[in-house]
Amino acid sequence: MVELRADILAQGAEHLNIILLMGVAIFFGTAGAKIFQKFHIPQVVGYVVIGLIIGESGLNLIGRDTVEALASLNMFALGIIGFMIGGELRAEVFKKYGRQFFIILCSEGIAAFLLVAVFSGLMSWYFTRDIHTSIAMAIVLGAIASATAPAATVNVLWEYKTRGPLTSTVLAIVALDDGLALLLYRVASSIAAAMMGKTVPLAPEKGQLLVTERVAPFLPFPMSGIRQTGNGSVMIGYTNEDTGFEVTTTTSGATQLSRRALQVFPGLRHVRVVRSWGGLRVLTGDEAPIYDEIEENAYLLATHSAVTLASVHASLLPGWILGGRRPDEIQPFNLARFHV
Repeated sequence: MVELRADILAQGAEHLNIILLMGVAIFFGTAGAKIFQKFHIPQVVGYVVIGLIIGESGLNLIGRDTVEALASLNMFALGIIGFMIGGELRAEVFKKYGRQFFIILCSEGIAAFLLVAVFSGLMSWYFTRDIHTSIAMAIVLGAIASATAPAATVNVLWEYKTRGPLTSTVLAIVALDDGLALLLYRVASSIAAAMMGKTVPLAPEKGQLLVTERVAPFLPFPMSGIRQTGNGSVMIGYTNEDTGFEVTTTTSGATQLSRRALQVFPGLRHVRVVRSWGGLRVLTGDEAPIYDEIEENAYLLATHSAVTLASVHASLLPGWILGGRRPDEIQPFNLARFHV
């Protein structure tokens, strides 16, 4: 058992078999939930605590990359929660309590929006003295504040098998509240963009990566598109695909990456691929960086390959952002070049 745990920790979360990771998460999450239930504490608290223990803050069995790789499962789980919430609601409940639902929804959602918008707007005005920036920030933050997280609320209701008018009301508000938040955010973001008067040409580009099993060290330095990690696995990438916001991995993408890697390192022919994933790059209209001051004390920095350009950013940008002269090296990379 000690050897197994040591091997798991040595591998790092991003290189564990995904099924093993899910098993670890389910086992420890369920065990933690049962322990907290013994103390009459909702099991969702146990899930959170166990997540802290086995996540990056604790044993690092499940890292950030793993969480991002399981994003599709998160969406699936949220979809199931939404479906089951809808299944709990009945037309007669809305007929009987519809007016109360509407009043509570508006009071809870709109009140949160107004309170956060007012206070954040005042704070922004105090620091920036710019009315447009203050209003734009206020309405966007207010719209975000109106949203709630349905999973924890619904989990507690299901755990205690609650029934009655209060439960029906809570479920209805949980179901409707996020819809209201999305509408508020859509309107607020559109108004904020119009007030700031700036449109940033950004577009997503999908890239896929492959990760192999661990092999003996053979690549002591990083190369473009392939590198060997400290524990021996090989990361092979990347693709450039215009697929919108879709990040699903594909057989054609994996084949392209494999062939490219084998052309450079034929010895990888018999090495197994243990994981693949897709992600998005955020690119500007001409794929070059944007460095601009769009309003007084409001800076726009948009760039891909931020790691590659880190030394440039660290040496050139801080002095400019802190009130100094704009460096000559970044003069061509302004937002105005897209509006000629």
